[in-house]
Amino acid sequence: MAEPRNAILVFAAVAAATVMGVIEQTAASFFTRAGVPHVAPLDAVLPSDLLIYELFKEDASDAQDRPDGFQQTGQASWYGDQHHGRTTASGEKFDMNKLTAAHRTLPMGTAVRVTNLDNGRSIEVVINDRGPYVGARVIDLSREAARRLNMEREGLAPVRIEELSRAPTRNAMN
Repeated sequence: MAEPRNAILVFAAVAAATVMGVIEQTAASFFTRAGVPHVAPLDAVLPSDLLIYELFKEDASDAQDRPDGFQQTGQASWYGDQHHGRTTASGEKFDMNKLTAAHRTLPMGTAVRVTNLDNGRSIEVVINDRGPYVGARVIDLSREAARRLNMEREGLAPVRIEELSRAPTRNAMN
C-alpha cells in the first residue's frame, strides 16, 4: 500500500500537469494557424475552462449596474455556423443571421447597444443566450451582429455594452 505522503505528491503532480495542460490548450484555442483569433464552440468549453476564467479574468472589465442602466466594457466575440439552429438558453433556436447575443448575467430578452470601440460602429441586439465562457470576453454576438460591427474577420473587438431595455421579470408580469 502506498504511503499517504507519496499519494499526496502524486496527486499534486497530476493536478499541476492537468492545470498546465488546460492552460496550454485554452491559450492555443484562441488562435488558428494563421494567427487569426478563433472562437471556440460553446459546447467545447470544459468546467476547467470556467475555473481558469475565474482565476485569470480581467479586473478591468468595467461592469456597472447603474440607475440609468447596465453598462460594461470588455472583449466581444461572435459565434455562428456551429450553433445555427441549436436551442439557446432562452429556449429559442439560435439564428446567426439575427441580431442576438449571449451574456453571462443580463436577463433574457434584454435589449443592449453594443459599440465597437475600435471603429465607433453601434448596433442593438437582444440577449437570448448565456456566455461567453472563454477568456475574459463579456459578450458573444451572432454572426450578423459581428458583421455589422465590422469585427467578423478579426473575431474579437473591444466593446461597450449599454442596456436599452430590460425584459420584465416573471414576478413583475404576475
